[in-house]
Amino acid sequence: NKKLCSVDKANVLDFEQLRERERERERERERERERERERERERERESIYTS
Repeated sequence: NKKLCSVDKANVLDFEQLRERERERERERERERERERERERERERESIYTS
């Protein structure tokens, strides 16, 4: 029974780490999208200036 308990704890820890990594990836994607939007705005500004 004790063994099962420690295994459960390990699983919970793994699960927490997995969720944390998921959130990290999510934040990364958000930052990527932000940079993408910034580049889009830059291109629009440049096209306005050149035309």
